[in-house]
Amino acid sequence: MQCFKKINMASLSQLLMVGLMFWTQALADKVAAKDQFASGKAEHWWAFRPLSVNPPPEMNQAGQISPHPIDRWVFSHLHEKGLQPNPRADHRVLLRRASFDLQGIPPSYESVQGFMDDASPAKWSNAVSGLLESERYGERWGRYWLDLARYAESSGFEHDYDRPSAYHYRDFVIKALNADMPYDQFVRWQLAGDEYEPNNPLAMMATGFLGAGVFPTQITANEVERVRYDAMDDMLSTAGSAMLGLTVGCARCHDHKADPISSMEYYRLLSTFTSTVRSEIEIDLEPEKYQEALQQFEKEHAPYLEALHNYEKRV
Repeated sequence: MQCFKKINMASLSQLLMVGLMFWTQALADKVAAKDQFASGKAEHWWAFRPLSVNPPPEMNQAGQISPHPIDRWVFSHLHEKGLQPNPRADHRVLLRRASFDLQGIPPSYESVQGFMDDASPAKWSNAVSGLLESERYGERWGRYWLDLARYAESSGFEHDYDRPSAYHYRDFVIKALNADMPYDQFVRWQLAGDEYEPNNPLAMMATGFLGAGVFPTQITANEVERVRYDAMDDMLSTAGSAMLGLTVGCARCHDHKADPISSMEYYRLLSTFTSTVRSEIEIDLEPEKYQEALQQFEKEHAPYLEALHNYEKRV
């Protein structure tokens, strides 16, 4: 203690600052060495290359069947292989293909007859518009996103309890596709709909994306921290694979072996979800009707409250 008192405090402070600067620089150099974006290594990764425009092949004799750019690519490859395209499909087959593609079900007899009897030049565009405007469109194509979002209506594991309110997220995905919601809004609402629009039922339904993964419903006190990190890892890994096309979760234990993601970057991303907690809230799907019903209830309930108040005063 006596020796320590003899040390000049200014010198000690200077020594500490020099050491801190040394270790700070050493850490920065270590991080920079692993930063594949700063080093330029990530530029060659397919997911980070800019989109390129490839003009379709020039029209050839086969391409004259259809001027569509996609058909020109197809016909060009057929021509290289010495193959001929199939003849054009008739209207009935065309409608059936479109119905299976956009709705996943065959067209009804009435819709086929109406399409065949329609003599207007816009019959095909009208038919496609009708298929896209149907609720079946969102149900058909929403299932692909629900697969990416690991949507399930039970908790998984050995208990596998039902999730009675899980369908709200499913309904959001269907409604978003049917309403042609912009993709950036589609993503933002799923990651933070409660922050962007807390009073919007649809935005609140979208946050089911974060809680859709498997989750143990019975854990011991010793498992709380591990399960918490598993839940956050599930959120980050799903967001990475569904929205970035990257297997971010591999960097939880080590620097990624294939994607340009280090463990340090993984935990930086993970910190985004540290304030996210699974919870169930009531969602008012029909706020106007709810307010009307609430006012009617309060009006009818008021005499009973007044009678109770008068009784308590007498007692």
